[in-house]
Amino acid sequence: MSEENVAAFLESAACASRGDWEGVTKYTHPDVVFIPQRAPVRGGWNGHDGLREFGEDNRETFDLFQVSYPDVRDLGDKVLALGTVRIRGKGSGAEVEVPSTIVTEWRDGKMTRFEDFGDVKKALAAVGLES
Repeated sequence: MSEENVAAFLESAACASRGDWEGVTKYTHPDVVFIPQRAPVRGGWNGHDGLREFGEDNRETFDLFQVSYPDVRDLGDKVLALGTVRIRGKGSGAEVEVPSTIVTEWRDGKMTRFEDFGDVKKALAAVGLES
């Protein structure tokens, strides 16, 4: 099942880059816990409604929201993804690319938890690997 988890993660990331958060819900459990890097400011999002709210927040905040994960690792019931998030703020036009280091957890082919640690060492520690 883990190879399917990697494929599903990549498809969900492609949906996110297109702004298709309804598409992301196809790959997530209805009770998914979603913790992006900006969670310390706002808190995490929960469930499909939370994902939709996150997507709406992105539409209101950014002209551009693109994710790229060239390094995705199959860890059984977890997926580790190393890449970047590129955003451009509405109004300011400021564009930035930040590291994105995600750990997802999977059950029955659906993502149950998504956490973007941002920092590779923290993500590796979270999955029991050292850098």
